[in-house]
Amino acid sequence: MKLHTARLAQSLAALGALAVLTASMARADDACDTQFVEGQKSEKAGKLLEALDAFTACAAVSCGTNMSNSCNKRRATVAEKIPSVVVVATEGSKSLSKVTVSMDGAPIAADGKAVSVNPGPHTFKFVTADGRSKTVEAVVVEGKKSQEVSASFDPVGGSGPTNGAAPTGRLSIVAGPEDAILVDGKTVGIGRFDGPLPVGGHTVRVTGSGKKPYETQVELAAGATRTLDVTLEKEKSSGVPTWLWIAGGTVVVGGLAVGGYFLFKPGDTPASPATGRLETLQLKGFSGVRF
Repeated sequence: MKLHTARLAQSLAALGALAVLTASMARADDACDTQFVEGQKSEKAGKLLEALDAFTACAAVSCGTNMSNSCNKRRATVAEKIPSVVVVATEGSKSLSKVTVSMDGAPIAADGKAVSVNPGPHTFKFVTADGRSKTVEAVVVEGKKSQEVSASFDPVGGSGPTNGAAPTGRLSIVAGPEDAILVDGKTVGIGRFDGPLPVGGHTVRVTGSGKKPYETQVELAAGATRTLDVTLEKEKSSGVPTWLWIAGGTVVVGGLAVGGYFLFKPGDTPASPATGRLETLQLKGFSGVRF
């Protein structure tokens, strides 16, 4: 009797432990599922850093082989899409090392190293050791690594605006290495432009060989810097051949019938001249065609 009672107690204890383990595993599965769903939502919303954290959490071995594999795949995809920025501050022709930078109100490293951020528009504020500040609005492109965000300060006591001088802002444009950059109709650089401009509206146009031109309007505020990162799209081929051909059945000119087709193409041997009276025939899209 005592033996049966002991075995029964052991069995009950084992069942209790199994129940606890099962409940723990169920809670773990629920947590893994939740992280996977949150990762998908964050990725869709463009919050790639948050998505990376979520997929990293559900990629744990404790989430099971299938879940772990799925989360690892999503994590790798998201990691490739996360952009990074390098913030740079200059004073005249030299770099400023003693500067603090914030992005959307949160501190960001200004040590020349790339910092991973979410894609989209951001506000960067640069503050020098002597209290001068510049605000830069920049759009961080998804998947682009080490995108430069810069602020340029006028040297103290140097070439900055004096009393009575017109206020200026600063415009920084990065384009393709061979793309021409025009501001208000004037070419200001090839591939890159960074300089002061009068406060107010300006027309920016970027062109490149075989590419669709880009044009936009920018507004500059006094002491502020606007940054544009322009990537031109390639023009689609029209498909029109470089030689012109005209085909037809029979053309009657002044009683003379000429059959076949005329083909104007570089390198072709001209046909023998036809005999008959010369007349002028007006064809749509052509003028002064004589036969």
